[in-house]
Amino acid sequence: MSFSYTDIHFHLVPKVDDGAKSIEDSMKMLTLAVQIGIKKIIATSHFHLIFPIEKQFYEKQFSLLKQKVKEEQIPIELYLGNEIYYREDTIQKLLNQECFTLAGSRYILLEFHPEEAYQTIANAVKSFRSLGFLPIIAHIERYRHVMHEWEKAENLVSMGAYLQMNATTVVRNASSFFCTEIILLRKKIVHFIASDSHNLERMPYLKKARRIVKFYSGKSYAQLIFQENQEKILQNQVL
Repeated sequence: MSFSYTDIHFHLVPKVDDGAKSIEDSMKMLTLAVQIGIKKIIATSHFHLIFPIEKQFYEKQFSLLKQKVKEEQIPIELYLGNEIYYREDTIQKLLNQECFTLAGSRYILLEFHPEEAYQTIANAVKSFRSLGFLPIIAHIERYRHVMHEWEKAENLVSMGAYLQMNATTVVRNASSFFCTEIILLRKKIVHFIASDSHNLERMPYLKKARRIVKFYSGKSYAQLIFQENQEKILQNQVL
């Protein structure tokens, strides 16, 4: 039986960010997703000042895409979310419902500047948790002040953060046993692997990444971070 993936980080909705540029692009991405074995996708368009898209327009584009998927009978379930870029006013915008949690759950996908201070990230995690949100740090591998000491990533988890790593990162570092990315996987600190797809290029890495995780950390852990934890988001259950 083939493995079915749930991708929680995917720039699928057309004309809202640097992902799909048209409905045709979205459909090409979905066609490839079916071939790879992706069954469920949380659309996570950027919520960021450089993409000043109104919430209502985003919802409309998502609805149009869902209708097209239904018409074309593509066997993928779509859910709405955002990749939320962290700023000082992010919490208030989230409380004002100006952006989306993941699939209507308490989980939020948070992005930071790559040079963001570790303490700022830690404080953000604590703040979101205190308000009842469950923060997932998007592509944890990009934050230099976290990744230069893997224990800092572990500390973020102990504060209540969940960590998402991109599949391309896993594949790129597959042979680097002592690099921080592989250490996090060997120590089973990462909670989600996702494609972070903006086009057709990144999705195929999901399968390769899963094989690598199975090699380093075992089949059960691979099942957890490619499928089971994702289902917990859709069910709004705490990991």
